[in-house]
Amino acid sequence: MAPEGEDVDHEAGLGPTPLAQEHEAHTISSDSVLTSQREASPKSTTNSAYSAGSPPKQPIQGADGMPLSPTSASRREFGQNVIRELSEMKDDLWDRFDKNKDGLLSTPEATSFIKNLLKSFIAVLAEDVPEGTAEKAALNKTLPDKSVQKKLAVVFLNTLDVDKDGQTTRQEFYNGFETGLRAVLEELLLIHFGGQKQALEVATAEIVIFINSPGLKTASNTKAGSHKILIHKKKTLLQLREMIEAELGIKKAHQRLWIGFSQLTELSTERNDYTLEECGRMDPPLRSMDNLHLCGADGTQVTECDRLVVSVTRLKRSRSFGSDPVFVQLHPEWAGPQQTACVTAGAVTDFEPGTSTFEWRLDPHKLSAKAGRSSAFFSVKLFQQSKPQHIAEAYINLEEVINDPDISSVLGPYSHGRFIETPIPLTMNDQQGNTVQASKPHTLVLRFGYRPSD
Repeated sequence: MAPEGEDVDHEAGLGPTPLAQEHEAHTISSDSVLTSQREASPKSTTNSAYSAGSPPKQPIQGADGMPLSPTSASRREFGQNVIRELSEMKDDLWDRFDKNKDGLLSTPEATSFIKNLLKSFIAVLAEDVPEGTAEKAALNKTLPDKSVQKKLAVVFLNTLDVDKDGQTTRQEFYNGFETGLRAVLEELLLIHFGGQKQALEVATAEIVIFINSPGLKTASNTKAGSHKILIHKKKTLLQLREMIEAELGIKKAHQRLWIGFSQLTELSTERNDYTLEECGRMDPPLRSMDNLHLCGADGTQVTECDRLVVSVTRLKRSRSFGSDPVFVQLHPEWAGPQQTACVTAGAVTDFEPGTSTFEWRLDPHKLSAKAGRSSAFFSVKLFQQSKPQHIAEAYINLEEVINDPDISSVLGPYSHGRFIETPIPLTMNDQQGNTVQASKPHTLVLRFGYRPSD
């Protein structure tokens, strides 16, 4: 750490000496990215691929089944350790690199972070590369190469900025930090090791897909407004759908997935048997870091105009709270509350449609596509039968759910009266009613239908 009371120069270089001590385990110290003040230490002479006094490890296999060289394997191992350790210190990093304290991470601030990261990263990575090789020369050129630093900073910021508004907030930084580091590592490997197929395949074996859904964007406890799924590129699209069902509760048979930005294109179920790697070569391509837009739809429609119909369909729990029966209360702000019958809780709890479907009159004038003007807000509360206080809740802007701009662009305004399902993440509460932070919230799947009068 920097001496107490001494200012830290973020732009100062981070020497390789402190990292040499940790080279055997291929880890990186949090201080090596936060500060540049270091005590000299003797350079380790132990081969990083082996532990001292222990037999050699079995070779790691690449995607084609061939063994990877120790150099390729150590790059992958070191990169994963960097990601894991830095992910545990996000708050410290934000406080250090948001220099003007405006709550946003600018390109210069991100470049400063990337520059410090590269100094620490490459110092260890280069120890596996023989002197006099083109690969070593390429690594040595990275640190003073401002174009590489800026390119990696742009990759980092673009990954964090999930809503694509050109600004990276503290919450986006916190939620997407791990994904951003993976994107930087992947880009760095592409820059320097693109010719080594095995190393590249291992580095990019897992891809990240972001799932967007109306309920994820509007529920009160959401952060980035999307759900991250980490999946191997050799998995099929059907297996991705199964992961979505397992994590968000939307049944794969009901899932509709669209990809794109200015214009959404649906991913047909005809692709289900293709791997995600193969889907990346189709039109439209599905690639790592892409956003998929999701809703569940079974083809049914609302029969009466100006009637809002809501069904509680499924509860997906992130952790157990016993087998005590649960029920859900739905309360629109313009009408009285309704609640489902009690059902026995499990990891996945299905509700009976006959006792979990409600409707209210909803005049179109209460809805407005302009942000902030809708007066149709809706609360969702989860109760256990034995407790008077609700254990989880969410507050949603109904307009943003039933007339989500992305979904309505392909299904039409208010989905032309079709029913859609969307996952709603619930904020957990303790027995005193205080909010409890959870890394994975419970998800309640609600089915909405609305057809406004002409």
